[in-house]
Amino acid sequence: MSQVSCGDRHSAFAATDGSLFTFGDNECGQLGIQSKFEDAPKHVSELREDIKEVSCGYQHTLVLTKHGYIYGMGSNKRCELGLGSSQSRHNFFQPVRLTQLESHRVTKIVAGGFSAALTDKNQLIVWGTGEFGVFATPKKVCMQDVCFIDMSISPQENACSAAIDSKGGLYMWGPNQHGQLG
Repeated sequence: MSQVSCGDRHSAFAATDGSLFTFGDNECGQLGIQSKFEDAPKHVSELREDIKEVSCGYQHTLVLTKHGYIYGMGSNKRCELGLGSSQSRHNFFQPVRLTQLESHRVTKIVAGGFSAALTDKNQLIVWGTGEFGVFATPKKVCMQDVCFIDMSISPQENACSAAIDSKGGLYMWGPNQHGQLG
């Protein structure tokens, strides 16, 4: 294994040969396969590209390939796959390519209660439904003189989120009923 991620009720890992394996609950298609549940790792044969990174969210999974393409699978009911308003808000049981980000060089993907990506220019891009509202397609977070270097999103439906900038600044947002924002 080269990388692993755990979502709300599913997990995934990228193998050293670039293939993707998923397991757990697949009610919304987040495993990228047709079965409803897998209690052992299952190869996602529909993805025929080498995987660089996988990130499991609430009911979806994002995959970043070594060629820089992003694929999503699972629930799009909260726009977490970033497919836009022309795509109906339903479940995708096979990986779907997210073409809206192909003009950016994405270096990191983050799936949680919504979705995000970091670019090689330290830009933060978010999509889905969160405390920020609803972005059916990816939108860049614009903050003057801020270069983001890392990001995390909790895998719950009502996710809290954190981002770190290049100067060590911490940005947090989302619900705070349990003090999770500090």
